[in-house]
Amino acid sequence: MMENVKYKLYLQDLVAILKERLEGTMKEEYSEFDLGMQMECYNILDIIKQQAEAFNIPLAELGLEHYDLEKFMKRR
Repeated sequence: MMENVKYKLYLQDLVAILKERLEGTMKEEYSEFDLGMQMECYNILDIIKQQAEAFNIPLAELGLEHYDLEKFMKRR
């Protein structure tokens, strides 16, 4: 049972780090590197979100409930 908790905490932390990095790309002036980082973080979070839904993992447990990934793609 402790293994499940470890994996859950790992995934929650991973999602938090990716969200932080993605949000860090939102600035007035940005470089090509920032855009590349934004796309990668977006893609990874989108896959995590899709897989969570496929495995019936509540998005709230991952910190993705009501998290609007699309807002990061609107500025391009």
